[in-house]
Amino acid sequence: MHANRLDTLARSLTTAGSRRTLLGSAFVGVLAVLRPDSIGAKKKPCPPCKKRKKGKCKKKLPDGTPCKGGSCDSGRCLAVTATGCVAQCSGKVCGPDGCGGQCGPGCGTGCCNGGTCVAGNTEARCGLHGEICQACDADASCPFGECVRTCPGFVESGVFSTFISDPDGLDSIDVWLVNADGSFPGFTPGTKAVVTVTATKIDRSKDAVALLTTGDSLGNSFHCGIRF
Repeated sequence: MHANRLDTLARSLTTAGSRRTLLGSAFVGVLAVLRPDSIGAKKKPCPPCKKRKKGKCKKKLPDGTPCKGGSCDSGRCLAVTATGCVAQCSGKVCGPDGCGGQCGPGCGTGCCNGGTCVAGNTEARCGLHGEICQACDADASCPFGECVRTCPGFVESGVFSTFISDPDGLDSIDVWLVNADGSFPGFTPGTKAVVTVTATKIDRSKDAVALLTTGDSLGNSFHCGIRF
């Protein structure tokens, strides 16, 4: 009889212990569900050179803060060259980066002025193929994105007139026009007489452009242009 009591007591303790273990496991499981980090609800890391403020990656890290492959500049990670030079390209789409390279994609047409692409068709900002804008000299024009000597002559009532002669003999005249009609009389190659070339503006509300190329009997050529 005494042995039977001990066996019953042992079974009851084992059952009670099993229930306690089961309840404890269930409680731990509930805590695991309630903890958000247990289901991978971590916030995404901020991009390089940004830090979180009020839950959003808006605040910029100070300029010069190291980042992968470079350092921070205005909230962006810029590459550092082998010499330790930091590219200065903030707000630029073209032009030199200060480290021997170029900023941004560059200009497909026109020219680069202060990190911005412009048309490149004025004497102050002249360029055609994406290069740095050139300022033409006082006696030069920028008729087609290239600084050339301004053609001598005069403009009156929308008509440009120039007078061409060559002491070695005039061999050829080529005229390239925009918003203008041009004309000059026929001449005999090698002539030393003066030939008058005129260009008449078509739309008076817009600029007209004329580019002239002349050649002499010795094979020399002369270029000039004008915007009027």
